[in-house]
Amino acid sequence: MLNCRRVEQATWFQEKKIPKAWFLPVKLFESIGYRYGSLKAPPKTKKIFAEWKKQIVKGERDPMMKWGEDVEVIYSAKYGKKSRHWIGMEINLKTRKITYFHCGGPAKDIAFDIAKIQELAELIPALLLEAQSKEFKRENVIPFKVEKTESVCKTKIPSNCGLFVIKMLECTSLGVKNMAYIDDDYALDLRSKLTCEIFDQFMDKDFKEK
Repeated sequence: MLNCRRVEQATWFQEKKIPKAWFLPVKLFESIGYRYGSLKAPPKTKKIFAEWKKQIVKGERDPMMKWGEDVEVIYSAKYGKKSRHWIGMEINLKTRKITYFHCGGPAKDIAFDIAKIQELAELIPALLLEAQSKEFKRENVIPFKVEKTESVCKTKIPSNCGLFVIKMLECTSLGVKNMAYIDDDYALDLRSKLTCEIFDQFMDKDFKEK
């Protein structure tokens, strides 16, 4: 839905000088994360990543956008298996920085999940290098910086974490700094509004209630 907005309102984003961004599937970064062992303990072959992942980076596969040129910022999310909370990610390819959005949970569990973000901070530049050059060398990988967003919306209700992450990423992608309304007290209203937006965006325009 947010990608559709990027396409339909491209002029508005350009006028506001908001970086070229795209939202990519959770499964993609989950798949990239599985290759951390290969990065640290190289296999016999020099390649770490499957060809289809490199094609995405080079803009040769859906969404057909080259990282660093057509897309400057990537948004996605990762499920924290320890904290059992969703973690939003803003991956800035220009500044080489990953900003993460976490809604709460036990400190020890959060630390475990953030360590997985740190792994992605090494894997993403490795993927970029491997996609760009046949002479890829692991010692040339310079990790991205990882930091926590200043705009953190905490929740006491675990089922709200996914909703909060979506809204925080949405606000960030639109350049909205005030996120005071992303709160447990407004969660029901946020869900209702999001449901209506999804319906309006994807349901048939000629849909009629029977």
